[in-house]
Amino acid sequence: MSPEGLEQGHKLLADAMEMAPDPVAITDREGRIVYRNRAAWELFPEEGGKDWHFSDLFALHNEGRELAEEAFAIASRESFWEGEAILLAWGGEQIPISLVVLAHHDAAGEVCYYSALARDLSAHKSAQQDLQKLTRALSQAGDMVYITDSSGRVEYVNKAFERITGFTGREVVGRPTSEFLKSGYHEPEFYERLWRALRAGETFSEEFVDQVADGRTVYLAQTISPINDGNGRITHYVATAREMPERKALEKERQELTEILEYSPDIVIQLDPEGRVCHLNRSAQQLFGVEGDPRWKGKGLSTFLPNRAAWRIRHEGLAEARRHGYWEEEITYADPVRGEEVPVSQLLIAHKDAWGKVRFFSAIGRRLMPYKEALKGNLQQEFYDVVRYSGVGLIVVGRDGYILFNNPAAARLLGRGDPELAGQRLGIPLMGPTTTEIDIYQPDGQRGIAELTVTDTFWEGNPGYLLMLHDVTELREAERVEHFAFYDPVTDLPNRFLFQDRLGKALARAKRNGTWLAVAILDFDDFKQINDTFGHEAGDRFLREVARRLAPAVRETDTIARIGGDEFTLLLEDLASPDDAFHLAERVRSAFLTPFQLNDAIWTVTTSVGYTLYPDFGDDPEVLLSQADTAMYQAKGRGGNQVHLYSADLGAEVSRQAHLQQLARGALARGELGIRYQAQVALESRRIVGMEALMRWHCPGQGWISPAEFIPFLERTGGILEAGAWILREACRKGAEWGRRSSAAPRVAVNVSPSQIRYDGSLYENVVQALRESGLAPERLELEVTEDLLWDGGTRIRERLAEIKELGVRIALDDFGTGYSALSVLQELPFDTLKIDRSLVTGLVEESGKEPLLEAILALAPAMGLEVIAEGVELEEEAGRLRELGCPLGQGFGLGGLHVAAQVPDFLPDHP
Repeated sequence: MSPEGLEQGHKLLADAMEMAPDPVAITDREGRIVYRNRAAWELFPEEGGKDWHFSDLFALHNEGRELAEEAFAIASRESFWEGEAILLAWGGEQIPISLVVLAHHDAAGEVCYYSALARDLSAHKSAQQDLQKLTRALSQAGDMVYITDSSGRVEYVNKAFERITGFTGREVVGRPTSEFLKSGYHEPEFYERLWRALRAGETFSEEFVDQVADGRTVYLAQTISPINDGNGRITHYVATAREMPERKALEKERQELTEILEYSPDIVIQLDPEGRVCHLNRSAQQLFGVEGDPRWKGKGLSTFLPNRAAWRIRHEGLAEARRHGYWEEEITYADPVRGEEVPVSQLLIAHKDAWGKVRFFSAIGRRLMPYKEALKGNLQQEFYDVVRYSGVGLIVVGRDGYILFNNPAAARLLGRGDPELAGQRLGIPLMGPTTTEIDIYQPDGQRGIAELTVTDTFWEGNPGYLLMLHDVTELREAERVEHFAFYDPVTDLPNRFLFQDRLGKALARAKRNGTWLAVAILDFDDFKQINDTFGHEAGDRFLREVARRLAPAVRETDTIARIGGDEFTLLLEDLASPDDAFHLAERVRSAFLTPFQLNDAIWTVTTSVGYTLYPDFGDDPEVLLSQADTAMYQAKGRGGNQVHLYSADLGAEVSRQAHLQQLARGALARGELGIRYQAQVALESRRIVGMEALMRWHCPGQGWISPAEFIPFLERTGGILEAGAWILREACRKGAEWGRRSSAAPRVAVNVSPSQIRYDGSLYENVVQALRESGLAPERLELEVTEDLLWDGGTRIRERLAEIKELGVRIALDDFGTGYSALSVLQELPFDTLKIDRSLVTGLVEESGKEPLLEAILALAPAMGLEVIAEGVELEEEAGRLRELGCPLGQGFGLGGLHVAAQVPDFLPDHP
């Protein structure tokens, strides 16, 4: 290598050492420090000419000298030494560091100097301490906590887990929870929902019924959350759970009610969803003469009832109960033992699951005969004992309102001190059969809720009412919690979780029935501006009004859900053709053409609707939702206020866009964003008067990405605020450097995003900080804003621009002439420069129709005190025609390309 090359290499190495973020020091062979880089100077600034020794850098000087001697001795023998120490920084701060000492030898093998490199371990030590604290907190937490890997195998359990389940950590670590906790209570669909939510990266909260080490069943309110690595891959799951003792109480009450029904004199028949008998209580078995004979299970009703009665229950009762929940009628049973007809009041109840599917029916028949006669024999005493000691309150009231009988639970629930209420007047108007809810007193004296059921009955031959009080306080609370888990708290519409569950079931029905199904997502254009302008309370009122307008726009069988922000989803079932989906989506879009009343303002909002179809584009719920989302963003990208159907080509392009948007989030942190400068030139003299800083992105694997493509990504994700502050600082720093080289240095122009002006309250402070840190004169900075701010910015935007203008900073209006601006409005705003949009410059020589508008702008702008720059000058002929029309300044590739900052001084005059 030539001497010049060696010298340049040494200089580059010295520059790299000087700019290194970690402290670097060089000592002579006795340990006296002869060089410190910039990072070391910040820790140890010069102190009165003191002759620093390497051992002076450590918190404990005696130990520091021993450490230095040991490090130098070992490094002399082995060329390097590595260890940890406590550094004593300027001001007395003690910093834990990792330290590397290198010995450098001359040609004779003698040590000529040492170099030391330190790295701050404060953050690492602090993270270790935080981890220890977190581990202790988890271990001592009252709630059960366990962590599994991505396949569900246990890696950690805390003490509460061992206490609640009876399993030790040694017994369960390395095993899947299904091996030792699964009770068999939950259906397979439950676990399918669980894994579907977790693999989608969502938290799953539900009530679990598990079996613990001693065989007991425990009820757990459990939340399971996925944990991602830095690349979004799920690596672990963390679960927290708390016992639900209230469920034990509910199970006890359920058991008591089961016993009441079993020993009730009423005839109770349980039917499966197809109407087959699956249970008979004792009264039914006695009436039908099948006591002790199990062969009745699975039989049809006609085995026990007269044909007419069985037919009415099967054809009238089951259908009515499916639709309305119950069916009530008087029918006739037959007593095969006595050979008599038994008139009964028949009640048929449909018991449904959370999704409306019938699990079973209860057929309750009450003999139409005096109540006292129905309680004769052994059954009477058994039933009385159950009623007496039941936790369910039972009261018999005469038609005159006086209590004839009550059990102790009824007195307790009503808050009466005397357990015997007979002879007292109830004071509540009664009419049977009815069911309502009333306030009660719980055992701890707190008020609760009871379900009160009133039915007609007889007591000692006289008509009256039977009242049943069932404490549902815990049940209602559980229902409230469940409702919160499945419904949006603002609109009370189904949330994402419930929507996905309904979508899965709807797809199954569509497959069976051979019908079309559509999934649609709608998003409101500029919803964020509503929150920013009127506040979040007004935003919530807007969302509730959206829910109200959506209801009549779709059918009763369709599902409307809010899945977050201003995004709503629609599930459109039983479509006769794909056209039905489009017409419904259009009705939804049209529902929002009427303006909204927000506070005292009238606000017009448009919506973009994207939808997809089953079976045309697949049958996977997640895929269909993603397709609808893709179509919705395509509708927004085409201007909004339209309906768009998903297509396969659209999916590929939007997938690419989504991938780039994800990459754009971290582009600044990864150092992928750069700045290129384009000259603003005086058309007459060709002197450079300004340099506009333009953001550019080089994406690894994708190459250069167009600003028209990635700037909207940054706008949507909020990354434009950080990127905008960065380019402002860098441009000011470079502009100040150019100013120190040349008194004729140009001003620096920086584009400011609409989001920075509308939503970033720190823009003013960012400008002040950039000017102060760089030393750039305010008049040499020009901020460029787009003209749409003139119309939707309002007073607040004008005030923010005026504040920045008061600093001495210039304000330019970019892209002027694209269809929004009015010159009269410009008089009210603090602009210095008008930048004519490239659409009025391109083709200027061939299209004479553009000249009148340009002449008008060039005539009026100077009268308003505005400087004019023409953008997009690509040809020398365009520059010449603009000069003839009186345009003073121009910018474009015809006047100079894009340059990195290091090239700009080449275009500046040499004089300082």
